[in-house]
Amino acid sequence: MRSLAAVRMQQATAALVGAREYAQVIGSGLAAATVIARDGATSIGRRETAPTGPRGVMVFCAEHGFVGAFNEILLKNARRRLTENDQLLVIGRRGISLAKERGAQVHWSLPMTSYREGVAVTARRIAGELYKRFETGDLTRLETVHARFETGGRWEIERQTLLPLDLDRFEISSQNIPPLHNLGIERLLEKLIEEYFFAELAHITLESLAAENAARLAAMSAAHDNIDRKLEDLTRAEHQLRQDAVTTELLDVVTGSEALLAGEDEKLDASGRQKS
Repeated sequence: MRSLAAVRMQQATAALVGAREYAQVIGSGLAAATVIARDGATSIGRRETAPTGPRGVMVFCAEHGFVGAFNEILLKNARRRLTENDQLLVIGRRGISLAKERGAQVHWSLPMTSYREGVAVTARRIAGELYKRFETGDLTRLETVHARFETGGRWEIERQTLLPLDLDRFEISSQNIPPLHNLGIERLLEKLIEEYFFAELAHITLESLAAENAARLAAMSAAHDNIDRKLEDLTRAEHQLRQDAVTTELLDVVTGSEALLAGEDEKLDASGRQKS
């Protein structure tokens, strides 16, 4: 399990570079398209008042066990951010089970991928469900709580607001040249926002997968060290018990020998007295 966790952690961290670059490319495309939107004063290009409807808090937990307090810490952080009308969305079977054990109401859940190759599928399933909830008005905002992988096999909690997407977050420099495009600007921005949303979800899923396996590797390493220490203690106790047993046997032999010698001496003394 320790070796498997290490391999999956390395695979996920290796893919993180590409996921970050992909999100940056889509973000650059959004920045360029936003120039056209603002110049044309489209409805998408203008800043609007932030929605105040139901908010979703999505927490990414582990799919499998042996991760220590990984799920507990993430769930506790997510639940602290919930208000009365918020919805708790949980990714990962272990997190789902733990949330139900703690009495939390889970409004939607999905298994977490265990492999790097399943990240895209998981991200698209999450995106599809969220699109439906936003279209029906069940959600108007989304915040994610997930583990971010750190160097050295550590992980930290990260919170991120994914929706609504504020186009003003993308910096527009004076050197931005409006790109050539065949789609209408409204449609272009809509597709770019969808792709950027997917890219961010894929990146978060990868981060969570890497952090989950880092937590599992740490838990397995700690268990391995505990077993080694326990084995040393048991070996030391075995040697002590064996030494005690040998000492007892030697004492029995010595005591028996002394008893035999004492018996022989008494016989000699008795025979000597009889002769005299």
